[in-house]
Amino acid sequence: MSVMDNIEEKYQDEITALKAEVGLKDKQNAELRERLNKSWEREDAQGHDLLRLTVTIADLKEEKAKEFFACAKLIGEKKEEIATLKAEMERLREVLKRIRDWPYDIMGDCVYDARKEAQAALKEAANEPM
Repeated sequence: MSVMDNIEEKYQDEITALKAEVGLKDKQNAELRERLNKSWEREDAQGHDLLRLTVTIADLKEEKAKEFFACAKLIGEKKEEIATLKAEMERLREVLKRIRDWPYDIMGDCVYDARKEAQAALKEAANEPM
């Protein structure tokens, strides 16, 4: 009997347990590898390419986000334009009010008194019984 045979007999149970453990680990690794391969399958049950669909969906989301921000920017610009136009309209109203209240006509004659008289005459005419 050789020295190796003595060692093998002495530790036979431990060697058997270790071989069984290695076999179990190999089996677990094979199962994990199979699950990993299945998780990387690119087609679903209907045959659609999932990776391509995922990329397409991401591209569409990015495109919609760009369109949204472009629309938001345009809306902001239009609101600024509206505010500017409202301010200009208010300024022109003030100018028109000043022109309307100006007591002189083009020739420089005072029309304030004549206007007041005309308004009083209109009020009297409205109050007269018919």
